Amino acid sequence: MNRQERNAERIKQLHPIVQHYAHLLITQLEELGYSPMVTQGLRTYDEQNALYAQGRTKPGQKVTNAKGGESWHNYGLALDLGFMDKEGKLTYDVDWNIVGKVGQKLGFSWGGAWTIFKDRPHFEITGGLRIKDVYNNQEANTLIALHLAPYAIQEPKISKWAKDAVEKAKLKGIDQWSNPQEYITPQILEYVMFKLGLIDEVKPEGMTKERLMVALMRGKLL
Repeated sequence: MNRQERNAERIKQLHPIVQHYAHLLITQLEELGYSPMVTQGLRTYDEQNALYAQGRTKPGQKVTNAKGGESWHNYGLALDLGFMDKEGKLTYDVDWNIVGKVGQKLGFSWGGAWTIFKDRPHFEITGGLRIKDVYNNQEANTLIALHLAPYAIQEPKISKWAKDAVEKAKLKGIDQWSNPQEYITPQILEYVMFKLGLIDEVKPEGMTKERLMVALMRGKLL
């Protein structure tokens, strides 16, 4: 498996919205002449606990302060990067200030900018959530979807049914969101319907036509 295939395999395990920004991060770093390798993406609780044990109850240096459930890797919201050198070997000897700024401009929180326990290979998108908000919380997926909704990808085209539905809602006096998006994605529409109380939870895949019809009927907008 080459670098590109390995990156694709690890990125597809991330949260759908984070996947998009991870691909952008890889592409923009490649355009700068780097050969980025996703060394870590989604991580299970067992894998996280094994890393936490390193340097504590197992040999090696400490590499994390997070136990299982206490890392954004466990929720598919984080990835770690290494780089391939000209000989095809993994290296971390790069200008991390440049790499970090590329990630930050895309909306990632960069571990190299942290004041405690700097983690330069680490990039995450959490939408302002804290680990304690999602740890052992049965509503974690809903919270993550809600907080990541503003990161939803803005497509160049809008589905006619989605635009018509939002316009109809506005005509009924439902205009409680500010600065409406020029292009409305299923994720943004899902977020709006949730904020209006027309659906009970936010799903990461976004609003479907069938669920929208149910929501509008629930709000007596049809």
